[in-house]
Amino acid sequence: MSRVVRLLVALVMMVGILQWVVPQWAAAQISRRVAALDQGKRPQVTLAAIPFWELASGRFQDLFMKSQAIRLGPIEVASAQLNWQNGQVAVASLMKGRLAIVKSGRVSMSIRLNGQALADFLAKQGKIQNTRVTVTTRDVRIQGRMTLAGVDVPVDTTGTILISADRSRLIFHPTVIDGINLPMMTDVQILDLSTLNLPLPLAIRSVVLAPDSIVVNAGTP
Repeated sequence: MSRVVRLLVALVMMVGILQWVVPQWAAAQISRRVAALDQGKRPQVTLAAIPFWELASGRFQDLFMKSQAIRLGPIEVASAQLNWQNGQVAVASLMKGRLAIVKSGRVSMSIRLNGQALADFLAKQGKIQNTRVTVTTRDVRIQGRMTLAGVDVPVDTTGTILISADRSRLIFHPTVIDGINLPMMTDVQILDLSTLNLPLPLAIRSVVLAPDSIVVNAGTP
């Protein structure tokens, strides 16, 4: 085997190694940065950039992130998954600890909220105190106490989850209060994507009720 051929083989092997190592290194840096921002556990991050030197300009084909028990804005999230395809970020800003989007690409996100997190969130809003939230596959039940006309009264209401017309908010729509079916009630906002400090504007695509969980699927409009 000639020296030139050996050199070419060595170069191909080196590029192959770097193609595997560099995205893994970048994914680890992203994971550390996210953990530092929310003071939570380090998320699981995988990154695909082919060729790997595209990362030097902030471009990538696919970024996947999975987190457990994190805070998004004012609400505690049991788990979250994010998949970002064909995006680009400003490397200079990233080196300074800021995220500036050059190319949004396509983003899909799924977050899971449990009943306790929703209860804590509603209590902090000041609308309902001593809040308890129970989520089943059919409906959501909110219990607690409210002040009406200066009188502290118990609240026990069951209802459905609706998506707002602009697809940015989740709304709890009561259908039963204290066991009495009522056609006209006051809706309660339980989630607003604009308050979650997300790097890109997202729209809610669907919401699924699971045992003790509300699963929200969102993505780029």
